[in-house]
Amino acid sequence: MKAIDLTLGLGKYETALRNYAFRLTKDPGDACDLFQETAYRAIKNFHQFRTNTNLRSWLMTIMRNTFLNAYRKKKRILKHQDGNVNAHLIDSLANSVQNEGEVQVEYDELNNQVNALERPLHLVFLMALEGYSYNEIAEELNIPIGTVKSRVFQARKKLRKAIYNLYGSEVENSPEGSRTANSLKGSLSK
Repeated sequence: MKAIDLTLGLGKYETALRNYAFRLTKDPGDACDLFQETAYRAIKNFHQFRTNTNLRSWLMTIMRNTFLNAYRKKKRILKHQDGNVNAHLIDSLANSVQNEGEVQVEYDELNNQVNALERPLHLVFLMALEGYSYNEIAEELNIPIGTVKSRVFQARKKLRKAIYNLYGSEVENSPEGSRTANSLKGSLSK
C-alpha cells in the first residue's frame, strides 16, 4: 500500500471515523483529537497494513486502541494524582484515624527503595508507574518491548522483597500496617 492510498482511504472514511471517535469520547474536541491521533498513527504505521484487508477496520482498530490506551493512562494518572490509592475505602475508614507521620515515613522509605534500583530498572519502572504503556516505553528508550517487560518485572520483584524486608511480619500483625502493606504490595503486584 502506498501513502497516497492511505490518504485517500482516510478521506473516504473520515465521516465514519469522526462519528466513531465521538461515540467513544462523547466530546467534540476530544473526538477531533482522537481522529487526528488515529490519522497520525495510521500514516506512521502504514507499512504494517496488509494488502487485501479492510482499511476501514484497520483504521477503526487503531482508533479504538488509541482511545483505550489514552483512557487507561488517564485513569492511572488520576489515581496517582488523587493521592489516595485506596479511595474506595474512604467510607469504610470514616471512623478511623490514620497517623499521617507513619504514612509519610513509609512513603519516604518506599521512595528510597525505588530510587535505589539500578538505573535501567529505575527508569523503566518510573515510566510504567507514570502510566506509559510498555510500547510507549520501548519506543521512548529505543529498546525491545520484551526488555521493558523484563525490567518492570525485575523492579517489582526487588521492590516486593524490599517491602517485605522493611515491614515483614510486624506490619502484617497490626491493622493499620496490614492495610498499608497490602496496598503497597498490591500496587507492585501487577
